[in-house]
Amino acid sequence: MRSTRNRFAAVAACLIVLIAAVNVSASPAPEGVREVNITHTPYYRSGEPEIAVNPRNQKNLVYVATYHKQHETPVPGVDVPPFPYQFGGEEVLGNGDLQCVVSYSFDNGDTWQNSLLPVAPLYGCSDPMVAAAPDGTFYAAFDWLGSPYLDNIPGQNLQVGVVRSTDGGRNWSDPVSTGTEVDRPMFRVDPSTGWLYEESGLATRLLSISKDRGATWTVVKPPVAEVFPAVAVQQPGYSGFPGTHLAVNHNVVATAVAATAAAGPVPANDMQLATLDATLSSDNPGYGVWTMKPVPNSAGGSGDWVSADPAVPGRFAVMQAKGDDLQIFTTDDAGNTWSAPASIPAPGANKEWFDYGPNHRMAVMWKATNTAGLIDVWSVISTDGGHTWSRPLRVNSKSFPPESAQNGPGDDLSWALLGDRYAYFGWGDTRDHADSDSTDHPMVNGYFARVPLTAYG
Repeated sequence: MRSTRNRFAAVAACLIVLIAAVNVSASPAPEGVREVNITHTPYYRSGEPEIAVNPRNQKNLVYVATYHKQHETPVPGVDVPPFPYQFGGEEVLGNGDLQCVVSYSFDNGDTWQNSLLPVAPLYGCSDPMVAAAPDGTFYAAFDWLGSPYLDNIPGQNLQVGVVRSTDGGRNWSDPVSTGTEVDRPMFRVDPSTGWLYEESGLATRLLSISKDRGATWTVVKPPVAEVFPAVAVQQPGYSGFPGTHLAVNHNVVATAVAATAAAGPVPANDMQLATLDATLSSDNPGYGVWTMKPVPNSAGGSGDWVSADPAVPGRFAVMQAKGDDLQIFTTDDAGNTWSAPASIPAPGANKEWFDYGPNHRMAVMWKATNTAGLIDVWSVISTDGGHTWSRPLRVNSKSFPPESAQNGPGDDLSWALLGDRYAYFGWGDTRDHADSDSTDHPMVNGYFARVPLTAYG
């Protein structure tokens, strides 16, 4: 065990030096758009990026992404060998390095400095997510893993960790466990109170709350069923979307829930907004009881995202894919009444994301395959809270090849974020390393783009 730990620590130290030395430069992009390959490596898979902006200094951004170096176990001396789909079998794959890159900028994304999120005394990091608190503190949540080799991880310290940076992303605290199980943590900071909310899990997803800047965490276990959201027993026929999205608005937690079968007055495939008032004491019998409100005219969609207007209590939005459109529904009263759906044409959309920003604006982004079989990244914004939308704007300057399924996981999602003057986007992109190994598996890098709001007309 000691030799494995020392070897891994040495590799991690070398990685920090390696990625910190990368000269992160911008590529030509559509007019007014600043586009940067942040991770820029042919050897490490860097997908599912997330971005946060410092509310006290809009030029200070933090970007996190996966940083995985995969190999068949063992393959001495081979950097990027042919590898089958990761997690395809119990003894198929290992990871030489299973880490998360964290990058920070103090010039609004023109230049970036890279390092790794801290994981000691454990070994690995995956599924990172970053958020900024009202006081300018950055927090990152991630799957905190107990072994550098995936086939050794099951049963070893499978938990979610959270770290904190008070200096704009330069330095990070040691991880603190939230008490929930790994797998795609969803993470939010309430902009009104600074409370932290993290939700994760494999078969059972639980919610954990911190009211003291991440020092201690309380896992919310609903009184009827220990499942997030608490609907499987309380209201049969509903289930949370896998990788349940999370939103927080003045300490009201919300997620979108889909009906898997007709459940009372709600038809199958309709959505409901499930909300939890987190201001109640954990000793209160009602703590952990979810209130569910139906979303009219939502039947037939899939993939339910949720966001909260940071400035208006009770204002939430949900998004779903339906046919060739993305549909946005908004509520100003925590789900009692809803707008008619606003439709955004997005044929072939995948890895979508949306979120509220300042001044009731909203941004949506997605990937789609073009007629040449390559991938483009598209975005739209709304200046009236999601009722009407701009024309679609292509964010990427160069189309790129699709990922190979044999690259394995590590790129679950893309990201959209709004500031006062810009929209910010993050996505996994293969253009720079499409031929990075002998079997032509495009290596995914973490990309960033800054788009002036004026570009949307």
